[in-house]
Amino acid sequence: MDTATRSPSRYADMVTVLERIWQHRQGSPLDSPSDHLYYKLLLNYNRRILAAHGEGKRLIAAGIYVPNEIIYALDLVPLHLENVPVTYGILMGEGSDLLATAKSFGLAPEICSNHRTIAGFFLRRLAPPVDAVVWTHLLCDNTAKIGGLLTKLCGVPGFFLDRPYRANGAGLAYLVNQLEDLIAFLERIAGRRLDAARLEASLDYSRQMVHLSRELDKLRMRSPSPISSRKIYQLLFISWLYGGCAEAVEFYQTVLNEASTPGRIAPEERTRILSLFVAPNYAWKLLDWLEREHGARFVADPYHCHWGGWSYESVDPLSSLARKMLATPACRQLHGPVDNFIQDCLEDAHVYRARAAIYWAHLGCRQACGAIRLVKDRLKEAGIPTLVLDCDISDPSVIGLDEIKEKIDGFFETIGEAGA
Repeated sequence: MDTATRSPSRYADMVTVLERIWQHRQGSPLDSPSDHLYYKLLLNYNRRILAAHGEGKRLIAAGIYVPNEIIYALDLVPLHLENVPVTYGILMGEGSDLLATAKSFGLAPEICSNHRTIAGFFLRRLAPPVDAVVWTHLLCDNTAKIGGLLTKLCGVPGFFLDRPYRANGAGLAYLVNQLEDLIAFLERIAGRRLDAARLEASLDYSRQMVHLSRELDKLRMRSPSPISSRKIYQLLFISWLYGGCAEAVEFYQTVLNEASTPGRIAPEERTRILSLFVAPNYAWKLLDWLEREHGARFVADPYHCHWGGWSYESVDPLSSLARKMLATPACRQLHGPVDNFIQDCLEDAHVYRARAAIYWAHLGCRQACGAIRLVKDRLKEAGIPTLVLDCDISDPSVIGLDEIKEKIDGFFETIGEAGA
């Protein structure tokens, strides 16, 4: 489908912007080693996408929570759908243009802005051409639909990885069969068989990352928490891009080392906040403002925590991978049943001694918004007041930052910042 003139040079321009950001961050005395590493890894990920075809590698457009372990084990190069287009829009100042392109194509504003951004990105052909699309619905119904559109826009084969609703024995067996079919599909794209040893090595990196994630969660129980609100989103994005790789382990270990450093001065913490769903990805400075102005720190976020009892068992790698997919934070909470999300919210409020919660109610996210009343009522019963903040994950035109700050200010006046 010929939708626009291909302009991958703009993608190369984005990589140049990332290079400049990384160089600037290296010279900043305020940034930590993990900040430097975060931007280096973000830069390297996008460099690999640009270099993929020149190095004779296949480029795979991979939706959120498609298992990286299989992609990396086959020496394929992933282009993360929920990260790369949004990053492009923010860094290049073209987020509104991507949304306008999607609107012209016929996508309604009620559709998640992240996925409209993805559509606009590919409609404008801003990235190098992909060789296949793999997507799943581990998270939401928007993720179930975007892959089919992209296969038509790009004219490439695709694979939809179906996930069972229940994480029981039958569901696990079904998902293992799905993974076997995915491997067969990607083997055809790669032109090689999967190396079992590489898959096991990738799964071991995932094991290490999950272990480090649990250690970081323990540190967040401290008062004050030694991990900034912004850092939790860096950890999330690195897990998306590098889960199953040594780079993810390195980043998580670097953050853990920083947070564990004896004598490290933690910022003032007056209110411990439960963060529900995700803050707008264009407004991370809002998180810094919350800490600076209100002494409010996100000490827990059920959407990112709670790996359950997952552990890697090398005797049955595919079964281990399937169980990891069913246990992955966000998938476990938002895919259903909703009881998982409610229970995790209540548990975090207690364990991390949260005194209030902010629920990021994103326009277009039916899964997260559909749970608001249930979660808010149960938290209220537990004595946790909740601010439901209407906003949008990728579209700043829905509500301005000044208005968001005004609502947050009013919430803190109501609950009293000294209630921490």
